[in-house]
Amino acid sequence: MSVLYLLRVVSRLHVGTGTAVGAVDLPVTRERPLEWPWIPGSSLKGALRARARGRVSEEVLVEVFGPERETTLARGAVEFSGARLLALPLRSVHGTWVLATCPLALARLARECPDTPPIPTPVSPDRVLWGEHNPGFRRPSVGAEPIAVIEGLPFLPERQEGVALWAAWLSDWSADVPGERLAVLHDETFQHAVQFWTECRTRNAMKDGVVVEHQLFTTEHLPAETLLWGVLHASVEGGVPRGALPEDTDSWGLGGQRSVGTGRVAWYRRSA
Repeated sequence: MSVLYLLRVVSRLHVGTGTAVGAVDLPVTRERPLEWPWIPGSSLKGALRARARGRVSEEVLVEVFGPERETTLARGAVEFSGARLLALPLRSVHGTWVLATCPLALARLARECPDTPPIPTPVSPDRVLWGEHNPGFRRPSVGAEPIAVIEGLPFLPERQEGVALWAAWLSDWSADVPGERLAVLHDETFQHAVQFWTECRTRNAMKDGVVVEHQLFTTEHLPAETLLWGVLHASVEGGVPRGALPEDTDSWGLGGQRSVGTGRVAWYRRSA
């Protein structure tokens, strides 16, 4: 049995590599060669195993997730794919924010889910496609072309039915997804967005509960409302035992720095 899941970031999320890149001490994990943020399947499996401990028996834990120390050839009945990026929330001068995606991100999901709508494609990097109700554009004056200002850059918006179809498709998957804010950027623009428009926070270093003076570190996060997707493959007779995996209405912890409010996520599943 294969299940497609949509993962929504509830509070900013850090799943990192532990290796500094440039000015960022703790960047998020990125997949090659796209350099898009993603969540490895091992991170998902570890977080879900930790959540399930105490909710189900040790026998169920081993059945679903496999032995904790992989010293044997045995494996769990559920296989976790990595979670791939679908949409990233971005600031917008008009309408406060948009849920930005691109044709490549939509096409990757469409390969796993054949009932998706046609993929809308902007003709150039200075264009952005809207659905019917997105508030993120305006006309600067009577008779002038409408403009959209996203993360400080101007774009020429175009209404396209395909965006509205995708917005409705995502909202039908879960009412928690703000499909009316969906905006489709050109692949090149989205590539720039995932490289430079994630969320970075600078904090004081701590030692033994005391702030270390003149020692700061910067952590990169995926902001709240980011959407990712992946696939679960389960081979459990009668389905996965109740309690081993979170329900669609639950939020649960993933990634690092959860003691300071980061890493709450929720997922929504459907048959692949």
